[in-house]
Amino acid sequence: MLGQIDVDDKRYKELLARLSGSSQPGYLGRSQSIELAKECQPGDPENPNKPFLNDLLIEVQDQFEVAGIEATVRAYTAVGTPLDHLHGVDAFITVTVDGREFVCTLDITLNPDKQASGHKADLIVGEVADPNVNNLQQNKYLEQVEEIGRKIVTMLLKKVTTKQSQAELRERLYGLNQPEAGVDL
Repeated sequence: MLGQIDVDDKRYKELLARLSGSSQPGYLGRSQSIELAKECQPGDPENPNKPFLNDLLIEVQDQFEVAGIEATVRAYTAVGTPLDHLHGVDAFITVTVDGREFVCTLDITLNPDKQASGHKADLIVGEVADPNVNNLQQNKYLEQVEEIGRKIVTMLLKKVTTKQSQAELRERLYGLNQPEAGVDL
């Protein structure tokens, strides 16, 4: 459904070792885990080869276009990576707006406890209909993709709006071109 990163690939292993360092071999923080998944992605994140990820990407793109927001949308699998095993994220969608990237993480699970109470990912996705079974299942699948896409866009827009509000506040308080706290000059 999501595809999988080849964790036996030499490049993957080298990048994992370099990112995790010697203090905690194999452990990566969330942002490092996202970077690893991006670097070792099978295929093109702007046109994923797995139908579910590709359909989600198209739905998110369409909803941003309807909202009149110019954005670059990418979809990534994280299955088998530290992002999956350590941070509970099976996939993630990124959107770049005005040069800034925002991430919505997904956990695809049949576990009812995770579905009811949430988990580590931004969005928990339960069972998705198989569109190849029959027309009824295909219609259900399309409705589910639309609903999941709407939730992803809502979450991403909230993140975009928060960053824009923070930037506007900094500009009003400190003038133009003031860096965010923690940004190297």
